[in-house]
Amino acid sequence: MQCPQCDAPLRLVVDTTADVRQAESTAKYGFRIVDLLAVTALVALHLAAFPILASPSGTDWPMLLYFSPTAITCLLHLRLRLGTSAAMGVHYAATLVWMFLYSLGQNAAINAYNTANPSPGRNYQLALYSNAWNEMVGMAVFGLAWAAAYGLICYTALNFT
Repeated sequence: MQCPQCDAPLRLVVDTTADVRQAESTAKYGFRIVDLLAVTALVALHLAAFPILASPSGTDWPMLLYFSPTAITCLLHLRLRLGTSAAMGVHYAATLVWMFLYSLGQNAAINAYNTANPSPGRNYQLALYSNAWNEMVGMAVFGLAWAAAYGLICYTALNFT
């Protein structure tokens, strides 16, 4: 091949540094597209559960969403190769953040349900942020217990296998 402007011969040069950097970042962090799919599915389950939680005639399957912080922590624990004590800290932080966002979504769904289906017994609107904050503060104590339980299970699984 020749250059169309100056008729000089062209050479093909392959740059492999980009591939090496990508392989290093994958080995360092270890996240895959399956992880994105799992997080997207978890968010979709939450969005599907909020209307069910808001209606008085809902089912009990949304209660399984209380295991979401543990699922998120397991994903981070395995992909980032965290130690047990670091994973306990991540579990505690994930529990608090998840509780705030979960309560925020649930209260917003209840407000939307009360607006769409007015009745004399449900003519109120919940304060979104203050209720979500109160739920998160209430979970701060229980979050320590759940993080300790997660750490105990991890310690047992890693040391007695």
